[in-house]
Amino acid sequence: MKINSVGNNDAISKYSNGVSRSAEKAAPMISISDKLELSEGAQKYADMLKAVKAEMDKLDERDEAKTADIIERIKNGTYQVSSSDLVASILKGYAGQQ
Repeated sequence: MKINSVGNNDAISKYSNGVSRSAEKAAPMISISDKLELSEGAQKYADMLKAVKAEMDKLDERDEAKTADIIERIKNGTYQVSSSDLVASILKGYAGQQ
């Protein structure tokens, strides 16, 4: 039994010729663009969301500054909590669990 080899150059050239022919036959590129229009209500909603996000970012910055201040005062030993505030907080937490 004899096995005929297939030349690598033949296979590559056949593939290359097929690719170049299919590229020539390809349809021209069509540019399509989409457009989205939001209703007035949706635009107001988006604006409100942006405003809320901006306000939340401001609150986060203030909370970070306040937390850093409290941590620094605890490290220095100057952080004081009044006993009445402590008791009120404990009772508030206890009342919320029932």
